[in-house]
Amino acid sequence: MHLSDISNPVISNSIGTSSTDPAVAASRLLSALINFGLVAGTLAFVFMLLIGGYQWITSGGDKDALQKAKNRISHALIGLIVMLSLYAFLSLLSGFLGFNLLKLNLPSPIT
Repeated sequence: MHLSDISNPVISNSIGTSSTDPAVAASRLLSALINFGLVAGTLAFVFMLLIGGYQWITSGGDKDALQKAKNRISHALIGLIVMLSLYAFLSLLSGFLGFNLLKLNLPSPIT
């Protein structure tokens, strides 16, 4: 029995990779950054939509304030459309490339 035959079923490391492998760390970081960006963009959309709705309600008949609220809401919706388009593009590109860009697991060049 060799030391490499021992594995932990809770921590799934694929063969040839370790937690200190730079390629694995880079792919995990890139995947985490992509997912963080999508979550942050979605939260920004919700926040801007709520602010725009509040501005609309409190505009009190002021046409300038109402126009600012409408612009904020439309900009939030445009941002959401861009986020969904980016997600769809990454999913489509993942299908063509053969690996999931939203959850990268790149093979290690070190053997």
